[in-house]
Amino acid sequence: MTIHDALTARARELGHSPAVVFRDADTGERTELSWATLHNWASKGANLLLDHFDAGLGAQVRLDMPAHWMAPVLSLAAWATGAAVAVEGECDVHVVHEADEPEGGDLLVGIGMGGRPMGPVPGDALTVVDVLAQPDDFVDDPGDEGAWAVGGRTQATLLSEAIGGGGRVLHAADRVDEALLFLVARTLPAGTGLVIARGYDDVGLKKVATEEKVA
Repeated sequence: MTIHDALTARARELGHSPAVVFRDADTGERTELSWATLHNWASKGANLLLDHFDAGLGAQVRLDMPAHWMAPVLSLAAWATGAAVAVEGECDVHVVHEADEPEGGDLLVGIGMGGRPMGPVPGDALTVVDVLAQPDDFVDDPGDEGAWAVGGRTQATLLSEAIGGGGRVLHAADRVDEALLFLVARTLPAGTGLVIARGYDDVGLKKVATEEKVA
């Protein structure tokens, strides 16, 4: 079984219940993705990575950006194609964020609603709008559970380390880090929700945990 197989099963099982919640202390943003919506976004993202960047087996997608709900979306999209995900180093697809005022990058996550850019898009970068334009179904899953996923671990290894039992796990981070990527791979395919909190102090995190019903 691949990560995409597992996510597909969770989407069918859990449907419109919450899968990913993103909270930003600075902007007050709260974005929630259901299992069905997360699967749809990941499928669209996989189509874009494969069709526009040829990012399949053996490719690497670098998420060089602040913590954001697009991080699990694009990680799951990359694993669907058989690509690996990292936060540094050489890559085939470089994902950047508008808040960093990037000059380059292949795929831009914006600061606007739904991850849309508020300003001009640098160079030839694609955006969330291009992700949304992709087909809903991803049919080119290589089905390789031995594909490298993150941190020198394969999809099969990460699935074997799953954090199951439902519920939710809270992760606080200002930027996408390897710890977040590991959590995405170990929670969501197993049916455990993920709450990503950016910019909170300890008191704020406790409040988020209470509001989001994190055990």
